[in-house]
Formats: sequence, structure tokens, C-alpha cells
Amino acid sequence: MHKDILIFLRLEKKQLEKTLLELQKDQESNRPIFENRLNSVLKAIDIYTTHLAEDCLESDCVVTRRIYALLQDHLDVEIKSAPDEWSHKYGVDFYIEITKEKLIGIHFQPVNKECLDRDNWKLSEFNNHAKFKNKYQGKVFIIYFQPLSFLKRIQNINILNDIREEMEHLQK
Repeated sequence: MHKDILIFLRLEKKQLEKTLLELQKDQESNRPIFENRLNSVLKAIDIYTTHLAEDCLESDCVVTRRIYALLQDHLDVEIKSAPDEWSHKYGVDFYIEITKEKLIGIHFQPVNKECLDRDNWKLSEFNNHAKFKNKYQGKVFIIYFQPLSFLKRIQNINILNDIREEMEHLQK
């Protein structure tokens, strides 16, 4: 929800900036009045979006740490942070190292209406996960969680058994 508001405010800001430029061209006599008003609105949007972005980032970090800790506890294995480029290349946030050549990928995904409706996202993730499996032999598992839920828990808890099975398979 916060991210939707943030996107909306950024779009509004762009529109207001465009309006300000148009007003400056068309109504030179009223320019100071419009400029002051729009600048104050733009400043308010900047302040709000900055704080909102910081809150979202902090909230995402807290949720990620909690889910990460839950995974480590349930699987009793070290889970490592994936390099930054893996996020775009493979759709992987974390990984479990079985050997240097055999890894299991983990992707955290908040459950919300947008993520469930995005077929393009699903296709792109499927392709990215296939690239990971081809290179590292292990599957990529998507951990769904409810970002605004009081209980920061894994929504698809049954995935832990699948991860354990994949760990056993790769250890053979």
C-alpha cells in the first residue's frame, strides 16, 4: 500500500512540475502566485515521499530479516545473501550452498494483489529461475509472505519440505 502511494505521489509531482512550466509560459503576470503555490506543494510531496520511501525500505528490511531467520531456524542450514546482480539475473535474493557448484536459490515475494496478477512477472521469474538451475543445478524456491501482516510468517510453509528434499537430492 505504501509503495502504491509513493508511486502515485511521484506521478503527481511530475504532473505538477509540468503544470508549473506551462503556467510560467502562459501567464507571466500570475507567475509568482502559481509558482509559490506549486513549489510549496512540490516540497510537501518531496518530504512525504522521502519519509514514505524510508519507511517502506525499513519495513521491507525488517520483514526480510524475520523471514530469513525463520528459514534458517526451520531448515537448520546457513542461508547466504545473494550478490546484487543475482536479483535481476536469476530472481534470487538468498541461496543455500550445498557445494561450490550446487546451490539452491531463494526468492522472497510479498503476497499482494499485484504479485498474483502479474503474468509477465511470473514468466520472467520462471525464465530467470531456469537460468539459475542450469548454472547451479538447484531449484529456486519462492517464499511468499504477507508484508503488512502482524505475524511475519511464511505463507507457503509447505515449501520448506520441498527445499529440504532439494537439499537431499543435491547432496547425493
